[in-house]
Amino acid sequence: MRNRTQLQRVQQFVDELEHSRFAVGHDSTSFWLEPFQRYMQHLGADDDEFYDYLSDFVHLSSNERWTRHLRFDQRPGRRHLLTQFSFTTGFKITDWVSRSDMVVQWRQLCDRYADLKPVVYDEYNFIADQVVSLKTTTLQEVGVAFCCMGLVCALFIRQRDVLFWVLWSLFSMDLGVIGLLALWNLDMDPTLVVSVLMSIGLTVDFTIHMAYHYHRHHEQCWMKRMLALFDVAGWPLIEGGLCTLLAMLSLVFVSSHVASVFLRTVLLVVILGLFHSLIVLPALFTLTHWPEKLSTVSSLVSSKF
Repeated sequence: MRNRTQLQRVQQFVDELEHSRFAVGHDSTSFWLEPFQRYMQHLGADDDEFYDYLSDFVHLSSNERWTRHLRFDQRPGRRHLLTQFSFTTGFKITDWVSRSDMVVQWRQLCDRYADLKPVVYDEYNFIADQVVSLKTTTLQEVGVAFCCMGLVCALFIRQRDVLFWVLWSLFSMDLGVIGLLALWNLDMDPTLVVSVLMSIGLTVDFTIHMAYHYHRHHEQCWMKRMLALFDVAGWPLIEGGLCTLLAMLSLVFVSSHVASVFLRTVLLVVILGLFHSLIVLPALFTLTHWPEKLSTVSSLVSSKF
């Protein structure tokens, strides 16, 4: 600190932090060095007398607040030497993604001043670290969850074409939930990741019931097979979806980000799940067995004549 060049480098580091993208500015900075330099100038002290006046400065009643920002060497004969110090500066952010970008930017700035050994501290930095890795982690977890759901479906449905449409519907619903949540102005954060993983487990309930009953039903006529499918699984799915939505209504009155994300996710899962299970899947099953359908229709026409 008695080296003017190093002292200017410290001040330059602070100045770059204050003028970074997310910083509030100089007015938000609380740094003991600035009032101490004014104190030394008032007394006409030189840079070599830095430590001679620092002890007197911090022991003034008006400057006691600075003692918690300073750490001195505790070894005998070196107790007056400064080993570490801290300062605070304000930042403005609106979401976790911005906080993550800010932490990354400030750490890059610290790397440029590595000789000063600066460290950026914030009590929520661990969440910002998670946000940085959320993209890769989410893709891995979604991929593993989807594969697990596919294996479970394969255990109960041995018909390849039916299994293919089930997996396609699962992928479509999961992609729809993620996309609509993004359009709903929800940023990727740990809460949203948990909700997305939960939605994968919920979406399989809608498709697997329709596909399993379609697979197990041995009616030869495609029309009777569809009617039996809706009779056995259609109405229970509607009841289950409505009951799920009714159970989630209480979250409307909870002023919480977690509750809001959870409610929106469940709402999208139920809507997309009912749409795929009651409309998309039956249509795809019909297309798959189109030759069977044509033969059935032709037999009905021939029987009339």
